Amino acid sequence: MTAKKSTLILFLMLISVYKQADAQLTISGMVETEDGAVLSGTILAYNPGDSSLLKGGFIEDNHFSLKLDVEEAIIEVKVIGFESYSELISESKQDYKIRLVELEALSGLSIKGERQLFEQSNGHVIVNVDNTVLSTMNNLLGLLEKSPGVVVSNGNISVVGKGDAHVYLDGQKISPDRLSTIPVAQIDRIEIINDPGVQYDAEGQAVIVIHLKKDKRQGYQASILQHYTKGYYHLYFVDANLNIQGKKWSLRMNLNNNLGATGLRAKNVLDLKNISDPYIGRTNYVEKTTLQNMPNYALGLNYKFSERSRLSVEYGGRLSRNHVYGNNTIHVNYDSGDSVRMVAKNNSDNLETVNSVSINYTFNTDTLGHQLFIGANYAFTEIAYHDQIDETQRGNNVSVDGDVISKGNNRNDLYTLQIDQSLSFLKHYELAFGAKYNQAELNSSIYVNNTRPDSVEIIDSSSYVYDEKIMASYISLQRSYDKWNFNLGVRLEHVDALAKQKGAYEPYYNLNRWNLFPKASLSVKGEKVSWHQSYTMRVSRPSYSNITPYYYYMNALTSIQGNPGIKPSYTHSLESKFTIQMASLVVGHNYSIDPALFINRVGEDGVSNVIQSVNISQLNSTYIQLAIPTAYKLWESYNMANISFNKYQDNTYDFGNDLSTPKLYLYTYHGFKVKDIVKLELIGEYQGRYADGSRSFLPNGALNIGASRTFGKAKQWYVQLFLNDMFRTSLYRAQLEIDGNQTAWNQASDTRFLRCLLKYRFGKLKEVDYEARKINEDALNRTK
Repeated sequence: MTAKKSTLILFLMLISVYKQADAQLTISGMVETEDGAVLSGTILAYNPGDSSLLKGGFIEDNHFSLKLDVEEAIIEVKVIGFESYSELISESKQDYKIRLVELEALSGLSIKGERQLFEQSNGHVIVNVDNTVLSTMNNLLGLLEKSPGVVVSNGNISVVGKGDAHVYLDGQKISPDRLSTIPVAQIDRIEIINDPGVQYDAEGQAVIVIHLKKDKRQGYQASILQHYTKGYYHLYFVDANLNIQGKKWSLRMNLNNNLGATGLRAKNVLDLKNISDPYIGRTNYVEKTTLQNMPNYALGLNYKFSERSRLSVEYGGRLSRNHVYGNNTIHVNYDSGDSVRMVAKNNSDNLETVNSVSINYTFNTDTLGHQLFIGANYAFTEIAYHDQIDETQRGNNVSVDGDVISKGNNRNDLYTLQIDQSLSFLKHYELAFGAKYNQAELNSSIYVNNTRPDSVEIIDSSSYVYDEKIMASYISLQRSYDKWNFNLGVRLEHVDALAKQKGAYEPYYNLNRWNLFPKASLSVKGEKVSWHQSYTMRVSRPSYSNITPYYYYMNALTSIQGNPGIKPSYTHSLESKFTIQMASLVVGHNYSIDPALFINRVGEDGVSNVIQSVNISQLNSTYIQLAIPTAYKLWESYNMANISFNKYQDNTYDFGNDLSTPKLYLYTYHGFKVKDIVKLELIGEYQGRYADGSRSFLPNGALNIGASRTFGKAKQWYVQLFLNDMFRTSLYRAQLEIDGNQTAWNQASDTRFLRCLLKYRFGKLKEVDYEARKINEDALNRTK
C-alpha cells in the first residue's frame, strides 16, 4: 500500500531572547501542521562535542520551551508519525522553519530486524528472547534454564557464582508459583543482575528482570504456536497470543495449555553406619506425571494518559491438574545378614490454582527517565494433593503389607503495595527513594494415616498458619561526572513473621527484626577498559515450607520434614567488573552467615532417612567469570566461563571429608544463518566435578541444537526442530556424608527430547515505529 505523504511546518517563534547566568540559549515555540492538528512529542538537546544529552522537554498542545546553559547545542524534535529533525543551534534565532516528512504507513504484518540473542550492559547479561530458539520454550523456567549463568534445579533459580535469584515483572517481585503464568511469547528480553541495588528487595543474591514486549505499532497482531515433544513420554503444547495497539491503549491476551506426560528417574544409595544394625539401601524410582489439564492464561491492559503517564493492569493465572504415578523399589541389606525388598507404589492427584492481579502507574517526570512509580499486587495460590501409597515389604522374617494416605492443602495469599520516585538535581546528581509493604498469609493442613486396621495409628494430622509482614524503605544517591560514577544506597526492612499450629497458644516460629542493607558502587569508564566495583549486603529468608514442621511421607525409609528452628542467612558480597570492548571479566567474593542447606540425616527412630533444611555456620564463595559475545554477518556467539570455589563450614554436623574443590561452569551459544534457508542454533552447558565442604557433585551438562526457518510472503510462518540434551548428560549426581552416614543420588529428569514446532502469526499494523522510551529509562525503570 502506497502511503500518503504530507508535510509538517514547524515555526519556532522566539518569544524572547535574553541571557541569564545559567542560560545562554532559550528556545521556545510551537509545532503546527497544515490541517491544524494538535500534536505532542519531545524536544531534546545534545552536546555537539560528545553527543551527550543536555536536557529534554515535552511538546504539549503544540507548544514547547527549553532553556540551556551552553553556547551551542544540537536540538532534535520528535513527533509521532513524522521523521525526527535535528539542527545545530549556536545562537538564538527567530522564526526559523523546519519541514518534516510524515512516516510511511504500512499495512499488513511487519517483522523487525533481529537483535543479538545475548548482550552485555554494565556487566549485566541481557537475553533478547523474541524470534530466537528461546522464544519457543514451554514456560519461563525452561527459558531461564537455557540462559547463561542461570541454573534451575527442582524449581529453584540461582545464578552461578552468586546464589539464589528472584524474578521481577512489571514493577513487582513474583513468587515461584507465578513463574509458569508468564507467557514466553510476550517476553521481549530478560536481564540478569548479580549486584542488585537497594531498589530491589534485599532477599536473594541476584535479580532477574522480565521485560515484556512494548510494540508501538497501531493495529493488531496474533500468533498461534503448537509443538509436539517426545521425551520419556509424549507432550503437546498449544499457545495463542493476541496484541492490540491503539493510539492511547493496548491490550494483550495469552492462553496456553500442556497435555501429555513427563517423567523422572532416580537412583539413590543410603549407607547408614552409625545405628544398631547398619544397612545399605539402594533405591530405584520411576515417576510418570500425566498432565490432565494445565491451562495458563494472562490478560494485560495499558492506557497512556499522556506522553508522561501510563497505567497498566495485569491479570494472570494457572489451573494445574495432574496425576503422578511413582514406583519406588528399595533393596535393603543389613550388616546382620538380613535383606528386605520394599516396593512403594504412589498414586497422587494434585490440583494447583494460581491467580494474580497487579496495577501499576508510571509518571515520567522528565525526558531523562526519572519517574514516579506506584504499584499494587494481589496473588493467591492454592495447592491440594492426595497420595495413595501401596507398600509391600518382603525379606528375611519380614512380610508386611500396608496402605498409606498422605494428603494436604495449602492456601497462600500475598499482598504488595509500593511506591518509587527518581529525580535529578544539581546537574550531576540523581536521587531514588521508595517504600514497600508486603504481607503473606498462609494456611496449610496435612494428614498422614495408615489405612489398614491392623497397622499403626495416625502418623500426623495438623493444621498451620503463617503470617509475615515486611515493611521496607530505601534511598539511593548517584553522581555522574565525566568518566566516573558512584552510587550509595541503603535499604531498611522490618520483618514481623509468626507461625503456629492452629489451636496452639505459643508460636513455633517468631521473628521480629529490623535490618539495614547497604549498597555502594564506583564505576570508571575508560577508552578501552571500564571498571565497576560494588559491595552489597543481602538476605536469604527460609521459605514457609521449610519452617513448617511438615511430615511428607515418601516411603518406609524416607520422609521430608520442615524445621521450625531455621534462621535467615545474611550475605556480604564484593565484586569487581572489567569491560574490555565487548568482553567482560568479573571477580567476586561472597561471605554468608548461617546459610541454609538441605541434608539427609537419621530420623528419631534411628533407622529412617529424613530430608531437612538446616543452618550451617558459614559459607565462603569466590568466583571469576569471563564472558565474550561475538557477532558477524551470518554467525553470532556468546561464550561464558566461570570458576567458583565454595566452602561450607560447620561446628554441629560432621561432613566427614570436608574437601572443597573448584567448580567449572561453561556456557556456549552459536547461531548460524545458512543464507535465507535455515538458522542453526546450538546451546551447550557444562558443570564440572566439584565439592563444597559438605557435598560432592559429579559432572553434568547438556548440548541442545535447533534448526528453524521463517517463510511466507510476510514471513508469518515459523518452523523449528529442537533436540534438547542430545546426549542425555544433564544428570544430577551428588554425594553427601552426615555424621558418618552417606547418601548418594543420581537423578535424570525428562530432559532429552525432540520437539517439532510450528508457529503462525498474522495481523494488521501501522508501522509508526516511534519509540517513546526516554534516555536512561531502561536503567531507572527496572521493576523494583
